[in-house]
Amino acid sequence: MSEFLLRPSRTCDVDEMSDIEQASFSVPWSRESIRQAVTSDKVYSVCALENGKVVGYGMSLTAADEGEILNVAVSPEYRRRGLGEKILSDMLRMCAERGARAVYLEVRESNAPAASLYVKTGFTVAGRRKNYYKYPTEDAVIMVKLLPGGDDNDNSCD
Repeated sequence: MSEFLLRPSRTCDVDEMSDIEQASFSVPWSRESIRQAVTSDKVYSVCALENGKVVGYGMSLTAADEGEILNVAVSPEYRRRGLGEKILSDMLRMCAERGARAVYLEVRESNAPAASLYVKTGFTVAGRRKNYYKYPTEDAVIMVKLLPGGDDNDNSCD
């Protein structure tokens, strides 16, 4: 497997991120939505690069003690090489650093490769959103991963 470099996304990455988005989803985010996420101080956006080319990315959001994986996408020719897991692990690390105790995501019910990755990395099913996705219409499976830390691991005396 090639070694991929992960680094925070930059505005100069938006075009390549948008190309990957278009190739990955039936209802992709717009280029402008990606640009807004990349420039937001509330969103952690990470790119995976090989030889200077963006080949995957992820975006997450942390609010209070909860995180949300907004998006993970890998260029079709780079899939099945562990890159999605590397991106996801980096976002989970950042959510934990920002104080999240639980991280949520939605996955299309027919997206078995993504669901398998999420289960492999410790996510469990928390619920469903009926008819959440369009083109084609199908349910979203809501998944959650509890992170170590927070009050549950506080061993100090009162």
